[in-house]
Amino acid sequence: AATISEAGTDALIGHVDAAQSDHFPADRWFGYSPVFTDSERVPWHDIVTHGKMVLFAGGLGHRDAAIDWNTPGDESLHGYGSDDYLVNTVTGGRSPMSDGPFTRAAVSTYWLLHDVCAALSSSEFLEFGFDGNNIHRQHSLFGGGEVWANRSTNSTWSVAGFVLPTYGFIAKCGEAEAGIVETSGRKWAYSKGPSGVFVDARGTGVHSACGVRTDGAVRVTADRKGFVKRHMPFVGSNGEMLVTPLPGSGRFDIVIDPQAFGFPVGRVKDVVAVEPQAWAAEIRWTQKNGVIAFRADGKAFAYRVLFK
Repeated sequence: AATISEAGTDALIGHVDAAQSDHFPADRWFGYSPVFTDSERVPWHDIVTHGKMVLFAGGLGHRDAAIDWNTPGDESLHGYGSDDYLVNTVTGGRSPMSDGPFTRAAVSTYWLLHDVCAALSSSEFLEFGFDGNNIHRQHSLFGGGEVWANRSTNSTWSVAGFVLPTYGFIAKCGEAEAGIVETSGRKWAYSKGPSGVFVDARGTGVHSACGVRTDGAVRVTADRKGFVKRHMPFVGSNGEMLVTPLPGSGRFDIVIDPQAFGFPVGRVKDVVAVEPQAWAAEIRWTQKNGVIAFRADGKAFAYRVLFK
């Protein structure tokens, strides 16, 4: 059976399979000392234990957000699902944690980090460094990928072809990629990988990545090999895409290029809603130059794009 420690340390290497290890910043715990007036989290624990045990994100959300041992902090800014927590997770290639099943933050965390962290976790952690003398601009190098993270609270960082806002990052490993980035001063998030494409506009306008353009928060997955059809007979005979709004979403517009998911041009047959049944009525969708567009509603569990 798997052995898991709630407070795994490097002394437990070889004795446990996984650990929930709280990753605290020095200034939050030793702020009274002038030595830590400018400090930052670094994944020293991860470099030692990566590949030796599974590390669960930054630890417990309320502890991650705490100001000190006795003073709770703002969990919306530093706890589960916050950008601070997410970037702390991916910098060391840790496994994401969340505040519970099916919440908006939990699903968002999974869609954003699952693929890239799964890839990083099986890749050797080779090197960690800073951008010059700026300890808040960090770079993690893995055997199969790398992560750029901006933990600065007062400046952006242009790197790897992106602008990283406060607690922004770009992570790439194999087929997986994810990021919290900034475009024209607007922060948004995206991911792509074997599980699909996730774009979260975060209410800051219209954003696009990997063949998906939207002002909402949605994941698009493709089934071209018939796996879904074997388990769900109603799936279109020539494959489909599943478009799933992030829980708690309202109405939003979405534009999808099926070619980005390996489907031929102009072969869309229909777009239909998945439960609840009240939203299973005909949907107005358009197709122009092979690109499809329709208005989605978060009240529907998902939308199926069927192909001829």
